[in-house]
Amino acid sequence: MWWTPFYNVAMRLFEWGLQIKGWWNKETRGWNQLRVRHLIQLDTIRKEAEDKELVWMHCASLGEFEQGLPVLKMLRAQKGDKVFLVVSFFSPSGYTQRKNTDFADAVIYMPVDTQKNARLTVARLQPDLFIGVKYEFWWNHLKALLSQK
Repeated sequence: MWWTPFYNVAMRLFEWGLQIKGWWNKETRGWNQLRVRHLIQLDTIRKEAEDKELVWMHCASLGEFEQGLPVLKMLRAQKGDKVFLVVSFFSPSGYTQRKNTDFADAVIYMPVDTQKNARLTVARLQPDLFIGVKYEFWWNHLKALLSQK
């Protein structure tokens, strides 16, 4: 796609902007630290899933989580303990309000959509199924998922 280089530059600038804002904004600094910690925790999440089917649902915010909740409930009802459900949020408010939900086995922050973050996230989680709720078009994450099949 002709616009991909522009998108990747924009994502890097956004990530750098968050890091710079974190120098003086406590909330942004905490948000940045949690995102890095969650990237590290992805290996642990995959190990916890063991041989279960890992389903990863991404919700930008709390509203999207509420829209995807029936799907999570259906997956749990149909597959029971044979499925490991991971929910990711980009929104701090969505993550904060649902990090202890009973409807997911793990809740994480979605890293900024850079090529590196996407490759790391997909390689470490190794999801069997990815569900993006509503308008979640994370170009680099989707490309990484497609390359890992």
